[in-house]
Amino acid sequence: MYKSFHIKNFRCFRELKMENLERVNLIAGENNVGKTALLEALYIHCGNYNPEFILKINEFRGITKLQSINSWESMTRDSIFPNFDNKLIIELYGNDKSSHYRRLQIKVISRSDILSLQNGTEFSNLVELEKYKNILLSSESHSILSFES
Repeated sequence: MYKSFHIKNFRCFRELKMENLERVNLIAGENNVGKTALLEALYIHCGNYNPEFILKINEFRGITKLQSINSWESMTRDSIFPNFDNKLIIELYGNDKSSHYRRLQIKVISRSDILSLQNGTEFSNLVELEKYKNILLSSESHSILSFES
């Protein structure tokens, strides 16, 4: 059970902080204000490292696969970013009643990003840089989603 939840750069939310959450919370509002997006952020946060949850939330919304695999991957992934801007970093933070804190950060890492970052300054260590580099260079994907806690 969440005590607080914070969303940054997810769908329609640039930033949303919810404090003093209780066992039952009422989420109300007009159409197209983010009620479903809030529930999707909670769903992804609960699944922590499962990228299939992103596919599932688009499936729940009725977004179906396109003919081109690359278009499907891009559309599916980018739909979780505000205005489809996949240069942003999604951050989901939550505290439960026992004061356990959990953070989930989601970002897109492209092949060109990896190739231009030979010094690894944006990565926590060179092992992480090599991991992404090996994944991207050994596949046909031009980018991947990174889930970090």
